[in-house]
Amino acid sequence: MSIRARVESLFLSRLGLLLLPRGCAGCGSPDTVLCADCRSLFDKRLARSVYGVTAGAVACAQYTGAARLAVLAWKDHDDRECDIPFAACLARAALDLPEVRSAPSIVLIPVPSSEASARARGRQHMAVLVKRVCRILREQHGKDATVVGMLAAVGHKRSVQLSNARQRVDRADARFRMRGSYRVHPESMVLLFDDIITTGSTMRACVGTLTSAGVVVHAVLALADTPARGTRPVAHQAESPASMAG
Repeated sequence: MSIRARVESLFLSRLGLLLLPRGCAGCGSPDTVLCADCRSLFDKRLARSVYGVTAGAVACAQYTGAARLAVLAWKDHDDRECDIPFAACLARAALDLPEVRSAPSIVLIPVPSSEASARARGRQHMAVLVKRVCRILREQHGKDATVVGMLAAVGHKRSVQLSNARQRVDRADARFRMRGSYRVHPESMVLLFDDIITTGSTMRACVGTLTSAGVVVHAVLALADTPARGTRPVAHQAESPASMAG
């Protein structure tokens, strides 16, 4: 998206809000960013095991219905006001992990978008969201939390045919690279953040890249989970240690 198109889009979106009050990103209820009912959809904890990750992956919602519409509005339709409630959801999910609550320090790592995706959206949406999560953890809960952009996405040409599963795995592992050399304190809790878990290949590739660099990931946190066909994530209702306002 060109700079001019971006400015026009922002102007029109602000003008639209002046003329027509916004509705809930999930269900369309008037005069709210994300209504109480739709917010409650993100209070689940859908768990997946991930090789090399102590606490596995935990998603806040099932990627379906109103929750799916809300995530899509935020991710692909530039509904940036959803940053606030979604950051609160992810902060709650992080604090639901006992080890995080007791950790002396927390390192938050966003999964990066490709350069093309970031240009199309006008931002690295997960980096923005995770910075807001960090602010909640620090300002509202007194946590020694830090966002570190350790990962960068690596572009690939799609012209090469991937003939077998091993090649596909190798390709996935090469989707990300370290942006520098990092040393994480042994007592720090490392959390990786993604938007939607589908096949799980993205988070596995990120975890593999980090692990190869000596960074141990304690948990992966995501807004929503789309289980692979024929599987069901383990779900339970969250018991948040504290209520969080965005």
